[in-house]
Amino acid sequence: MRDGQSERLADCELTRADDRIAVTGEIDAANAGAIADRVCGALGGTVVVVDLRAVTFFSAAGVHVLRRIAAAARTSDTIVQVLCSSAVRHTARLCGVTELPGLVLDRSDRREPDPTGDREAPS
Repeated sequence: MRDGQSERLADCELTRADDRIAVTGEIDAANAGAIADRVCGALGGTVVVVDLRAVTFFSAAGVHVLRRIAAAARTSDTIVQVLCSSAVRHTARLCGVTELPGLVLDRSDRREPDPTGDREAPS
């Protein structure tokens, strides 16, 4: 996936801009492999941000995505910051993957900006 490009995968969309990849929608068995492939392919020597704040469903297959990204980050000497929605935080916590070498999961309860920019929406 090239910079400035969006790609639609089963029930989600990935958008890449500079060192950031944003995912919106659902991460499940139908798209987890493709998401991991795209994110891992984008890693390389700089801090990369994976923005999952707009992910509304995060299955156990999403946990596998985090593990693959962490392994690729370690291999490529990249630090990946993952911005988490409440669905991602909840599943990561339940599955015990809140601390994976290579990833920095944003586990704060900060309020996420409203898409309109007028007020803050709960995370």
